[in-house]
This record gives sequence, structure tokens and C-alpha cells, in this order.
Amino acid sequence: MKNCKTERFGIILLAIALWLSSVGIIFLFTSYNADDSRQMSLSLAQLLRDVIARYFYVNYNDEFWHITLDSMIRKFAHFAEFSYHGFTTGILMVTLLNNKTWAALGLSAIVCSVTAMLDEYRQSFIPGRGPLWSDVAIDCIGALSGIAVFFLIYAVYSKIKSLKQRIRELEDRN
Repeated sequence: MKNCKTERFGIILLAIALWLSSVGIIFLFTSYNADDSRQMSLSLAQLLRDVIARYFYVNYNDEFWHITLDSMIRKFAHFAEFSYHGFTTGILMVTLLNNKTWAALGLSAIVCSVTAMLDEYRQSFIPGRGPLWSDVAIDCIGALSGIAVFFLIYAVYSKIKSLKQRIRELEDRN
């Protein structure tokens, strides 16, 4: 019995560590001031532009490479970091709520939505940055995507586990 409790405790610690890593990533990216944040996204936009230019014609004076792609990268970063946050929040909630799937799903969505709002509010204290409802929406969509991916994987895993258990029961009968 003690081994089972120790294993569960280890799983809970792992779930918490994963969740904290997602919160840490969000906190880190929110901490950059406007100039540093913009420089990071512009650097990535230039890298993408240069890779694309190896294979296709690129007009370096086109505003797409300086404005639009930069904006797309910034919005995708919101989506990606919150997708990971949604995924790890799903893991944490399923672990803490002892496999109560629907409660874990709902609580995951609430936790991620609150995180998105707090993250945008925190940005109001960072020089040159401010909260945007559009970013909260992108964050929530990213989080819901991560939650959906996790719960899809979890549903498949649970079904396989229950089928294996059923097979064992049938074998034990014979």
C-alpha cells in the first residue's frame, strides 16, 4: 500500500513541476519590456525571412517581413505558451482530482482563463507593454487547444487501459 501512495505522490510532484514550468514560461515572456520583446520577435521574423529567401524570392522592403510577420509571431507565441499551459493544467487537474475527468476539464479551463487574465494584467506593470483583450482571447484559445489535446490523449489512454483490464478479467475467468 505504501508503494502505491509513494507512486501517487511522485506523479503529483511531476504534474506540479510540469505545470510550474508552463507558468514560468508565461512569467518569463511577460517579464520582457516592450523593446526586448519586440527585438526577440523581429529577430525570429528575420530568421524566417532569411530561410524563406533561400528558396523563394523575397522583397526585403515589403512591410510583411517587418510588421505583419512580427505580429503573427507575437500572437503565435501567446497561443503556443498557453497551449502548453493548457496541456500541463489538464495533467495537473486529472492528477489532483483523481481522474474525475469532467471536473478536471472544467477546472482546467477556469485556471487557464484566470491565468490569461492575470498575465495580461501583469503586463500593465511592464514598461511599454499593456493588457489587451485580444491577447486574453488568443491565450484562452491556445489553452483550450492544449486542454483538448491532453484530454484526447487521456481518453485514448483510459480506453486502452480499460480494455486491457477487461482482457485480464476475461483471461482470469478461463
